[in-house]
Amino acid sequence: MAEFSTVLQEYKESFLQIDPSCIPEIACVFIGGSRLYNQEHPGSSQNSGQSNYDGIIVAKSKNNICHLIAERRQRQRILDLIGVEHQEHIHLKIPSPFSPLCPEFDGIQISGSDGANVKRSVTLLSLEYFSRNRTSLNVLSIQDRRVFDGNMPSVKLLHQVTTLGASVILHDQWLYTSDDDKTISAFGAIVDLIVSGACIYGQQSYGQDIKRILTNHYSSVTGSFPTVSSFAKWSRFSPLYVEWLSRELAELHPTSSNATINTSSQGIENVFLKLPDEPVRQFDEGLVSRQEGHKPQFSNNSSSYIVTTQHPLNSINIFVKVSEYAQDEFQGAKTASRYFPRISVPRMAKSGELLYPFFAGVTESDARLSYIRNGRQDMSMMESLLYVELVKAEDTLQYSEVFHDRLLDDRRMKEYYGEGITLGGETVSLDRLLSLRWLINDKSYPSLREAFDESLTVIAPNSAHMLSCPIAFGLGDAHGGNVMLNQTNAKGGTNDVLFIDYEVAGFHPIMLDLAKPLYSDGFYETLYQRLMPGKVDLRFKYRVSSDTDTIVIDFAPQLDSLAQAIMDIKLRYLVKPLCDEVRPLGVNLEDHVPLLSTALFLCATLARNFANSEQTFLSNFATGFILREARSWPQFASGLEGLGFKPRNELMRM
Repeated sequence: MAEFSTVLQEYKESFLQIDPSCIPEIACVFIGGSRLYNQEHPGSSQNSGQSNYDGIIVAKSKNNICHLIAERRQRQRILDLIGVEHQEHIHLKIPSPFSPLCPEFDGIQISGSDGANVKRSVTLLSLEYFSRNRTSLNVLSIQDRRVFDGNMPSVKLLHQVTTLGASVILHDQWLYTSDDDKTISAFGAIVDLIVSGACIYGQQSYGQDIKRILTNHYSSVTGSFPTVSSFAKWSRFSPLYVEWLSRELAELHPTSSNATINTSSQGIENVFLKLPDEPVRQFDEGLVSRQEGHKPQFSNNSSSYIVTTQHPLNSINIFVKVSEYAQDEFQGAKTASRYFPRISVPRMAKSGELLYPFFAGVTESDARLSYIRNGRQDMSMMESLLYVELVKAEDTLQYSEVFHDRLLDDRRMKEYYGEGITLGGETVSLDRLLSLRWLINDKSYPSLREAFDESLTVIAPNSAHMLSCPIAFGLGDAHGGNVMLNQTNAKGGTNDVLFIDYEVAGFHPIMLDLAKPLYSDGFYETLYQRLMPGKVDLRFKYRVSSDTDTIVIDFAPQLDSLAQAIMDIKLRYLVKPLCDEVRPLGVNLEDHVPLLSTALFLCATLARNFANSEQTFLSNFATGFILREARSWPQFASGLEGLGFKPRNELMRM
């Protein structure tokens, strides 16, 4: 096998001209074809002019595919990756993700030639495609090819196509079988390339799982596991390649001789990491040591610590979370893994604690705090933070019933301010605090009592606002404190992202789901003033007028370029696409802005305890009052502008 490893490495280096990790949208890459299976070395003389390069790139989402191919500069990155110097059919038109044509294809095929005039082709698919319980495979392409070889001389595979001007949609499928004899079967052309080929990037994370899904389907239909002779070109395979492929198939199904075949084709789990049984056993039996120095700054309703197993050769770290909502989080994580990538499903310890594989990273909020404390000069850090925001926007974040529970009987206000709060040297009781009116930047606002009562009617589970708002599945509390990025990413390196904290994951009104990340990430410095180096520049002044029972505030937040960019991403790549997505369904999200503005008000006032800082308390409550006023997108844009953000003209067009 050492000899084939050399061949595979040479093929990889001749096919990939740059490192795939430079394109974070790529999950894994497969290579195959005659250049791999019937010769000793890709660069040998017998190779010259003999065959083409064929590959499969699996992106993390279908939107990634469209983004990578539709935009010319992005497409050039893919062409550079596979060594294409002269692209065929430069003017191939790629439908946008919102085009009615987009759901009609699963992948895109592009090709061209390198400097030696050797053809190089690649088909782009997505992880989400493999998570669907269907086995058809429709590929947008310029190449109108309809007849393919099967795995026997007498077998030909016939493809239907749909012609779209100069391009076609090739209607392939995972497996072709005879109507009267299921033992006569053959992989479709693209699946044949994946299963018989080698995964040269992303093998452990995704490649092995994709191959297993495809071979499980083969087994469920034919009643047997695939062998070397199951592939179209098997008679041309070199002995070295036959040996490698046999081992590869055996690893996919190590107990194939007596395995029970699962007849349901299950989708690929979107699970980022899983904890094996042995570390869980060691934790339950106390065979772990606790690490020092773990002090999370952004966790509000749970505690956590890190332990290390005591295996002498292979110790691992475990992230342990202690929460009264552990069961909710456990179930939420399992459900979320069906809909979202970058999910880690915990194991439940006998103690009731949640056990996660340790992720060597920091939260987005910690990384942002480091960026601020270091003078806001680290551009690579800034780029990493913006990348995470784009990931969050793409995965569409959502939220739940927490607001309603916090409002009932003033539960959260009593918890935080039941003993009163000091304002201007005077202790203000909770009853008086709720009754005071507010004057913010010369504009009058109601008392907290009035605002909370109105909010309760808006977000009550059976209110018209809640029942009429479109529903979506979301992770819930996915602000920066609950999104981790790889430790190297925090220093400007790779872009691994992991969502954490799933206790409120579920199906919720879209506008509630948008609120928490919009407020926590958009008003980060206002929310986390206690952590900032020095005093946050809000141009803040206030007084409590006993004569009029009014809190009078003047403030003008000063925002850095990162805060401006993060809000841009949330509005341009999350809010606007959501508006566009539901409009064909007859829904105008502007009708639901009052629900969003109410939720933002509650994020500002009930999310955290500000009793120890007058400015933090008053500036967050004032921000909430300003956001609460919006009843339309233009009013929402006006509120943002009043809070220091640049004019948001795109909100006028939603």
